[in-house]
Amino acid sequence: MNKKSIQIFLLIILIGVFLSIPSKKQSITTLIESIKRFKDPCSVPITYSLGVIDSNFDLKTKDILTYIQEAENIWEKPSGKNLFQYKEDGSGDVKINFTFDKRQANTEKLGVIKGVFTETEESYQKQKDLYESLVTEYNTKNLILKGLIENYKIMLTKYNQEVSYWNSQGGVPREKMVELEAERTKLGLKQKEIESQELALKTQKNQLESYYSIIDKIYNSITKTQKEYNTLAESSSEEFHAGEYNRNEKGTSIDVYQFETKEKLIRLLAHELGHALGIEHTKSPNSIMYYLNSEATLIAETEDLGSLEKICQGKK
Repeated sequence: MNKKSIQIFLLIILIGVFLSIPSKKQSITTLIESIKRFKDPCSVPITYSLGVIDSNFDLKTKDILTYIQEAENIWEKPSGKNLFQYKEDGSGDVKINFTFDKRQANTEKLGVIKGVFTETEESYQKQKDLYESLVTEYNTKNLILKGLIENYKIMLTKYNQEVSYWNSQGGVPREKMVELEAERTKLGLKQKEIESQELALKTQKNQLESYYSIIDKIYNSITKTQKEYNTLAESSSEEFHAGEYNRNEKGTSIDVYQFETKEKLIRLLAHELGHALGIEHTKSPNSIMYYLNSEATLIAETEDLGSLEKICQGKK
């Protein structure tokens, strides 16, 4: 019996075993597809179904399927191959699960903290700009007041000198008395104006000090929020632990644990679908199969497609 005959004989025996077990009859289709996929890896699409979707993700089924389809397209469009197929009845080879745990909880908390931080920072900047404009206004008024005081001192010195002179002459003539009285009145008005501006500036200075205290509290709040964000962010790695491709005795699954944005989720799904195809991690930071989910692009790079082509040609 030649080698080809032996292969056919073994295949017939294997099919017979599957058909003889009632619960396994539907597995014959899967078996045939597996054989085809072994001979021509990309000729039969990998089937998938949705598994457990944790409600804490607040995702609708139709949206999840849309995101998976977009992840499929990253591989299928440039390769021109139908690599994946959704099985609504749950019979897909790969189960895609969304498991909510500390990773996603931290991601969502980071989003909240970032929102508070951004809002607080914007508020701080506005208050700081207003404070600086008020300080500029205060300094301008203070300079004007200093000029008034200097002018008042000059006028007062001149007035006192003139009064002293006429006193040394035995008295102030009647016509000169009118001029000096007018000057004294003017000095009195100047003094009242100075006192009024000094009081206004003192009040404004107190307000500025109170305002600075408020801004300082906002700044301290920003610093505290930034530290909290950094601490939490350090514990949330960008590595693809946010999702995993698992294949064991229990079956095959893609488990999603964490994503920040729709784009991050699609990229994560595309990465794990790449593993389902048999593609390992690549070296290019921009590629879908890079071990870090740090980019925002949703395009398979040359290195990704090169790895896919090797898989399709049966060269792992």
